[in-house]
Amino acid sequence: MNTKLLRCAALSRPAIRATAMRRAAGFTLIEMMAVVSILAITLALAVPGMGELLESQRLRSATFDLVADLTLARNEALKRGTGVTVAPSGDGDWSAGWQVSVDADGETLRQRSPTGGTMQISNAPAAIAFDRNGRLAGAAGVIRIDLDSDRLTDASRTRCVSIDPLGRARSAAGGCG
Repeated sequence: MNTKLLRCAALSRPAIRATAMRRAAGFTLIEMMAVVSILAITLALAVPGMGELLESQRLRSATFDLVADLTLARNEALKRGTGVTVAPSGDGDWSAGWQVSVDADGETLRQRSPTGGTMQISNAPAAIAFDRNGRLAGAAGVIRIDLDSDRLTDASRTRCVSIDPLGRARSAAGGCG
């Protein structure tokens, strides 16, 4: 008989599979170290850009919150038929947060927390009041409020919120100047 045939017949299929599985059971230490070093290099390049991305998102979020609260104040003034005011919390610093309140009974409709980080809100009046018709009370023209972050370096570091005499609030990228 042929000896090659006997050897092949002696090795059963389960034995061949077990041998192949033992060889492919895991990773070698060198392979694992290569993957970890590639991940470390990738993270080292990506992390500095994440800080600016997060700060940009904080600026957009604070802008959206301010526009939403101005819209709420205008809508509540129209709905209730009385004045509603948006004013900074505490010592007059808008960056420390703001609140929306009804003039007639002092009810607070919404309270916002501080913007946090290095964000500043400037050119804002002491308070923004809406009359019972939803228009700006006592304003001669458009009110413009700047939201700025020192951490951002590009043109997106400033956002502008403008309120026209009819009480409509809008936001735009870039400064109000």
